[in-house]
Amino acid sequence: MKSVLALGLAVFAAGVLPAGGETNSIQLQTAAYVALVRADMARDEGSYTEARSLYQRALELYQTISEKDPAWHPDIVEFRKAYCRSQLEALRGRADKTLPKDPAAAAAVLERLAELEAEHTNLLTRVVLLEQALRDAHAERDRQQKACEAEINELKRTVQQQEEALTRSANEYRTLSNRLAAAIRELESARSSWESERSANQRLREELASVHAAREVERAAWEESLSKAETARDAAGRERDEALRKRDMALEDAARSRAEAERLQQHIGLLVRASSAAEDRHRAALAQWEQQLAELRGECDRLRAQLEELNKNRAENAVRQDPPAPSSDPHNASPSDPAGPGPDVVTTDQAGANP
Repeated sequence: MKSVLALGLAVFAAGVLPAGGETNSIQLQTAAYVALVRADMARDEGSYTEARSLYQRALELYQTISEKDPAWHPDIVEFRKAYCRSQLEALRGRADKTLPKDPAAAAAVLERLAELEAEHTNLLTRVVLLEQALRDAHAERDRQQKACEAEINELKRTVQQQEEALTRSANEYRTLSNRLAAAIRELESARSSWESERSANQRLREELASVHAAREVERAAWEESLSKAETARDAAGRERDEALRKRDMALEDAARSRAEAERLQQHIGLLVRASSAAEDRHRAALAQWEQQLAELRGECDRLRAQLEELNKNRAENAVRQDPPAPSSDPHNASPSDPAGPGPDVVTTDQAGANP
């Protein structure tokens, strides 16, 4: 009966290992398992020589598996290699012994062995199918991750374009601010000239008490100078208003850019929540974009504060540029000019009240 059992195992092993030496990990593992079971049976029957040979054969097959495919269930392979070595060590030097043979028990063992081998083969097949499904799932995950990365890169480029547009708007705003500052300087220069002319006119008025004809000439010259100063002031005011209008347009563009950036940030957040696998990789990049968006908001707030400051300065300049009321000085009035100085004349005290 022992020869029949050995013959059955040999036929099963021959069916497992394909001809031509083309073996894979599953076939090698099946052959090693058959040799291991035969070795255990030979050991239990007292055939220690055959058991040692079969344990050595199983050990060699498991060693081949670990060399050709180290990733194929390394824990199982190492456990069975250790088991084969321990049995070889236990059977070293032991002589064979003869045990009574029970044909019925041997047949039952052979039938049970066939069942175990069939179950083992089915389990290995299921393992292969599960590994293939796992590889397919990993491939699908990689594909989705690449798609998410491509979309995130596109969003990055969009955000960069918005940042460039915002930078151009900021540069234009700085240019307009410089032009406004130049216009303000010109206005101050005109005001200084106007103040000089007013002082000269005051001195002329002191001389009008004795020389009325000369006062009229000087007064006409003074009025002409004042008209030129007012014309220059009006021109500067129009240029300043145009600069403020352009600055307001730049601020509106910046606000639209900020709204677009916030919308893109929300879109990025939705994409990141939809792809939990890519969230950990790109969290740092998203944090950096959020910081940049916060900086853009701070820049817009700073521009808004500057706008309020400019509006305040414009209001103050408008108050300062209003012409003061004429002065009535009875000492400087002449018989030919009973109403006193003209309505456009500004006294020294009033000039001190309007710096």
